[in-house]
Amino acid sequence: DSSDGMVADDYYKRGLAINQTLSRERLALARRYRAHVSFSADARRVRVLLSGDGELPAAMQLQLAHPTRAGMDERVALHALAPGWFEAQLAAPVRGRRLIVLEDAARSWRLSAETDNPAGNAVLLPAAER
Repeated sequence: DSSDGMVADDYYKRGLAINQTLSRERLALARRYRAHVSFSADARRVRVLLSGDGELPAAMQLQLAHPTRAGMDERVALHALAPGWFEAQLAAPVRGRRLIVLEDAARSWRLSAETDNPAGNAVLLPAAER
């Protein structure tokens, strides 16, 4: 006559998604990918310098996730300026805490880091082992 306490009925699918995310981060680690992500002073433009072993991707995506408000999340396609250099215009200025996720277009690997105030600052996304 009581609840079994299960928090999510799709726990198996969530577990698989976590494992997939971890494998994508391990692939970035294996390729020694590092990204220097810088934001303009008005927080409306982002630039990414990617380095690593082997061939660098020609296209990438950047996600800026708000910790509590999904409606404030933004995903942008980064435009290549030169090999390893990417840039994008953001729809709105980025203010406050964000999770930054950088992925190749095929979503085979990813780098991520958190930042408190991206405007005018740079964030290093190392492929750190977790």
